[in-house]
Amino acid sequence: MPATASTLPEAVLRGPKLLQESASVLNILFGFLGPGRHPALEKESFDVQLAVAEAAEKYSVFSAMNFCRYMFGYVHMLHGVAVLTVIFSHILPQHSLEILAFATRHRYEELISSAAPPLLQTRLLDVLQALPAGWTVPWVRFHQQDEPKDIC
Repeated sequence: MPATASTLPEAVLRGPKLLQESASVLNILFGFLGPGRHPALEKESFDVQLAVAEAAEKYSVFSAMNFCRYMFGYVHMLHGVAVLTVIFSHILPQHSLEILAFATRHRYEELISSAAPPLLQTRLLDVLQALPAGWTVPWVRFHQQDEPKDIC
């Protein structure tokens, strides 16, 4: 049966859209959609990794969303003790500010908890400029604690 206007999805009828992401970022993201192994992001620059993570959030590519969240680092409980796990261990220390901004935009509390402590020595204004507006007060409170516990 040939497709008619009434059987096509509305998005198809509206025609093609110009996407903001680069072709390389979209190619990586598409690698998370099909069966098989996911793309190897450890070979990519941090900027590409972050762009893939943002695109995954934008288009709700859940397998990529989860992979990127764990790639950047997360805290989990092991026998009652919080343990920081960073799959690509070089990412979190070098890019804490970008990861904190990403995590606050997408409400990844465990990633926020991982990225926040290394930033306590960073100028307050630098951190506040990177965070979404709704995170100004929580960051200032976290930053001013004598013994910072948790930002969330």
